[in-house]
Amino acid sequence: NLIGHVTTTQPFCEDIHGFAGPLNLLIVTDVDLRILDIQVMQHTDSDEYMQQVLQSGFLDTWRGIHVINAGERDVEAVTGATFSSSAIARTIKQRLQQLATAE
Repeated sequence: NLIGHVTTTQPFCEDIHGFAGPLNLLIVTDVDLRILDIQVMQHTDSDEYMQQVLQSGFLDTWRGIHVINAGERDVEAVTGATFSSSAIARTIKQRLQQLATAE
């Protein structure tokens, strides 16, 4: 039985870079394509900036959102980690838009 979907953002979003380069996220959805979790799998930004993003709850912004609606989500960058958080937001939106149009 299908219990959900898992996708990564690389190589699909390799054109998006944070402060120091590209990143790879893991996006988990349920069977209805509602976002359950997003994890940073790999990044080239400093650990300090990435920890600011993770500790801020920034990735939780998309929890419960259907992939079709995720692109409409207006999210503010994390102060002090603007490049990293902006890149994460653009990466999430681009990958989810790709998934939504594939449906």
